[in-house]
Amino acid sequence: MDARLFASTWVKPEDLRDGPIVATILKVLMNEKFNPTRPMLELSNGQQFTLFERNIDILILAWGFEMEEWPGYEVELSHDTYMGKNKDGSMEEKEGAKIRAISPRKPPKDGNGGGGTSLPMTREELRRKNDDDMADTIPF
Repeated sequence: MDARLFASTWVKPEDLRDGPIVATILKVLMNEKFNPTRPMLELSNGQQFTLFERNIDILILAWGFEMEEWPGYEVELSHDTYMGKNKDGSMEEKEGAKIRAISPRKPPKDGNGGGGTSLPMTREELRRKNDDDMADTIPF
């Protein structure tokens, strides 16, 4: 029986104190426990890792903005600390995890080196498109 079925679900900072974890991305899911929802990586070690802005930026720089193309790439997760705000407004050092893209970027699927492709949508265009998609109604 595959032991990953019984592994800890989430990568936590304490999992990384003794050294980094290297794993392959199997799938990119959406973690709906956050508002707004966050992308979450399902990893080959059986764990999942939710992405926030800083880590998303790192993966976009490494592999592009299409998350559907990230499965198959290898990442390293390591322990990190940062200054975070407490509920009372004071700052405190907190533990976290940072990601590093290990795998080199694959050539575009169309094989043309990306030439002649249009620029990606801006955040505002993405928000508008998402709002439009969410506004679609299902006829009864």
